[in-house]
Amino acid sequence: MATLCDTAVSLLDDSQLEGNLEEMHWSLTSLFHRRLIHLQRCLDDNKCEVRESMSA
Repeated sequence: MATLCDTAVSLLDDSQLEGNLEEMHWSLTSLFHRRLIHLQRCLDDNKCEVRESMSA
């Protein structure tokens, strides 16, 4: 993650997008957070399915 952020900063330094770096970093953080939540839900669903099949 650090490398990704460092690369984004170095690519956008001294460009017209430099002012948007903070917003871009928050968007990237949000993207990973949403993906993590999705994976956790899938894991929870899988656990429920395994419990149901074990009790049947």
